Amino acid sequence: MANSGTKGSALFRKILVVFQFVISIILIIATTVIVRQLHYMQQKDLGYSTENVVYIDMEGKSKDNYEVMKTELLREPSIIAVTRANQLPFRMGSNGGGYDWQDRDVTNDVLIGFAVAGYDYDRVLDLELVEGRYYSQDFPTDTSNGIILNESAVHIMNMKDPVGKWIQRGDSRYNVIGVMKDFHFLPLTYEISPLAMYFGPMEWTGLMMIKFRGENAATAINHIEKTWQSINPTFPFNYDFLDKEYQQMYESENRLGKIFSYFSGLAILISCLGLFGLASFMAEQRTREIGIRKTFGAPVIAIVMLMSKEFARLVLLANVIAIPVAWYALREWLTNYSYTTRLGPDIFVLAFIVSIVIAWVTISYQAVKAALMNPVEAIKYE
Repeated sequence: MANSGTKGSALFRKILVVFQFVISIILIIATTVIVRQLHYMQQKDLGYSTENVVYIDMEGKSKDNYEVMKTELLREPSIIAVTRANQLPFRMGSNGGGYDWQDRDVTNDVLIGFAVAGYDYDRVLDLELVEGRYYSQDFPTDTSNGIILNESAVHIMNMKDPVGKWIQRGDSRYNVIGVMKDFHFLPLTYEISPLAMYFGPMEWTGLMMIKFRGENAATAINHIEKTWQSINPTFPFNYDFLDKEYQQMYESENRLGKIFSYFSGLAILISCLGLFGLASFMAEQRTREIGIRKTFGAPVIAIVMLMSKEFARLVLLANVIAIPVAWYALREWLTNYSYTTRLGPDIFVLAFIVSIVIAWVTISYQAVKAALMNPVEAIKYE
């Protein structure tokens, strides 16, 4: 009965260790994928630049005096360009249908997102145009009937040679003056879709965006603040950096990555403790066997490998269980994003190697201790 109880205890310990390592391996893989996805989103080419750009909500007199402010801001050499818009470039969420256009051969209604911007929007964000031009003061009619489409809009409308053609919505007809290269005007959870940019009246826009030279950031911000206070003194000067706002858009993923990192560390610690306890238990159970092997000349390395082999099987089993579960769960999680990092085999190989190394380091002390035991004392052990 004692032997049966010992075997049952050993089996339970092994099951517990396998379970602990399954959780640890899943968390290691999940943390790796989440961190990679976050890095991918933060580093992905958006089709425009968020660096060295500040934005301000135009409150009080700033709207009525926008042109005065822009002129004054551009007196400072560290400021490159100033523009206005209805929303941030990565939060253009509105769209609509009811469009018609020249030489239309598409029967279905086309949904097109829209943005409103002023002069120099392309310079502030380093937007790239593939055809035509951006709004220019050299062409006064741009402000009343000019429209700029992105590549996706041109494609879905099947519009050939779009520049110079008309596009109509309701009673308003516009002339296409340019085609923007596709850029991510929504979070990366969405695919790039059709977009039209209008030169809207001042009341349609509420943001001012200012691009400055990176090496003169402090000088530029100081000049912006002085200009604001001279024109709009009753409202506090509040600004933020465009790239910072973009990074904060993925704050939930950042928190998730940190949470998984903490839980991974905790799970690995618990797994190591469980494995250390199992190694101690098995070393004690096999003390007599180890003594006999040493008496017949087994070297220390052979004894260490004998004990390590048993634990390697357990960790291998944990990987066999954990890797498919983690792959399925993370594949489903990544479906929340239209643009994702690669869920490649290297992630799972890394998790496998880490789990093996952790297991080996954990049991090495007990394995070496058992292998160095005096064989005479070990044989006497009961």
